[in-house]
Amino acid sequence: LSSGLMLIMTLYVFSCVGAEFIAKEPWEDEAVAALVQTHFNSLPHIMLSLVQFVNADSIAGLYFPLIAQRPALSVYFGSLILLVSLALMNLVTALVVEDAISSARMDDEMSAIYSKREMKKLRPSIVAMFRSLDKSGDGHIQIDEIIGSLKDGVMVPKELKE
Repeated sequence: LSSGLMLIMTLYVFSCVGAEFIAKEPWEDEAVAALVQTHFNSLPHIMLSLVQFVNADSIAGLYFPLIAQRPALSVYFGSLILLVSLALMNLVTALVVEDAISSARMDDEMSAIYSKREMKKLRPSIVAMFRSLDKSGDGHIQIDEIIGSLKDGVMVPKELKE
């Protein structure tokens, strides 16, 4: 939301500057004058035309004829390309990547919570199995108790087999 608002504000500022330096100036070449009349005749049309710079969508057809007649406009279009096409789009990309990382982190946390719940459910079965292995009843399982239980056919609870 904030990056979209920043993008709209940036396009608005550049549209205002474009209205002053491009739309209000007379153009000698008829093709360039037609281009200006089409793309720079009102603030909404200027903003819509500058949206092309966000995607770098056929922008050379827009800025090349204007810069060819007025080289000083290269500062306007150069800063527009740098600010909108590169900087703001990198900001948007960074926000998307940050959201993906945050989502993955939440997935890991949920997985840990799920594993903890599963272990809590299995705990009684594990405790019962170890108690059945402890033939001496001293609270410790010795290797000979494990071997004896294996020979006798130790019963593993079905919850632990899954």
